[in-house]
Amino acid sequence: MPLPQEFSLNLERDTSFQDVVDKLQAPITDIQILLPLLCFPLGSARILPPQYRKYNTLRGNTSTTDNVSRVFAVLQRILLETVLPTWEVILEEEGYAPLVHQCFCPDAFVNASMAAGNVALCAYSTILALPINQRSIDLLLRLAKEYPIDRLFTAVSTIPDVARRSVTWDDCLSNLFAVPAKVANALAGRGVPSQLGVPEYLDNLSLRCEYLIHALSTSFGPG
Repeated sequence: MPLPQEFSLNLERDTSFQDVVDKLQAPITDIQILLPLLCFPLGSARILPPQYRKYNTLRGNTSTTDNVSRVFAVLQRILLETVLPTWEVILEEEGYAPLVHQCFCPDAFVNASMAAGNVALCAYSTILALPINQRSIDLLLRLAKEYPIDRLFTAVSTIPDVARRSVTWDDCLSNLFAVPAKVANALAGRGVPSQLGVPEYLDNLSLRCEYLIHALSTSFGPG
């Protein structure tokens, strides 16, 4: 699953995002190989938790935050389809699960950053485009709590191109309203977490819409 050429960092023998993608898709034999591959894109987007910075050992331009959406869309799909089916249990046992969570639902310390909002937007699209399982349900539970509609609106509003901003917001709304049905269908209506079930999920969505409308009315109101 190659990234477009312009998304590589193209430094002399430095690590690029394409290198990370290629290595994540290849067999990984040791967790010490996996950890730097997870840390590199997080460090590049400036959302790597401080306790894991010691594993961010790959050379490369880790200050760029360009193209976060496209890079993480590819990364998230590879994690869900290739990496986590093999490594999820080990990562949890060794205390590295937060690194994976950060690739989908960045934590409260970076929640307000532009990159974090873009990562969460990508996560909704990536998760809902793949078959729903317990792993993706757990991520959706995190996203529903940490990145509700008003937070996602803030992320979308930072997109400078008007046409792209409009399309992204339409996609965001479609994803948000699709969550309960996707989860219910995947679980055949049994054992659906209450937070993702229709009554509670839509109640919370409505409440966050009220917050958003209030915030917008305050921002654009007189005085």
